[in-house]
Amino acid sequence: MPVHKRRDRWHYAFCIRGVRYRGKIPEARTKFQAEKAETQIRQDVYEGRFGKPTGDEDFIKFVREVYEPWAKESKRSFKSNDKYKLPIICASKCFKGKTFAQNNKRVRYLLDEEEPLLFALLTGPRTHLRDLVSVAIGTGMRRGDQFNLRWEKVDFQRNIIYVPNSKTGNDYYE
Repeated sequence: MPVHKRRDRWHYAFCIRGVRYRGKIPEARTKFQAEKAETQIRQDVYEGRFGKPTGDEDFIKFVREVYEPWAKESKRSFKSNDKYKLPIICASKCFKGKTFAQNNKRVRYLLDEEEPLLFALLTGPRTHLRDLVSVAIGTGMRRGDQFNLRWEKVDFQRNIIYVPNSKTGNDYYE
């Protein structure tokens, strides 16, 4: 039963690919409205939009209005655990007035002078990582994409690596 009524509120509960989704539907007054809202939530889960901020939302506002109530309700350790220092996060100058899009822009490249230093560390018990690091530097492939790589996806004649099902959801060639 995807929707059910508890006291005076409608709730949804369903599983997709082994992940459980449940919550309140406070705007629903009838079962039809609750089922319609549950269908939209399920569609958002399938499309990867569920629970993700759009990017133009204020980070501090999101923490106070969305994350903190959810954490209080969902996490048993919220009151007893020291890592939930939300007032400290909200008072931090680095997050004040920032949106998710502004907080999510970290691009890091390996500099030319850093490459020999990195390879100098890949000796002894880390020697087996040299080939992986070489491929990563040469192609820019993520670790997961390298681990999922299969021989039939590598074309040595044309110097092409086909990467299906990457983290971004797009197939690409290296």
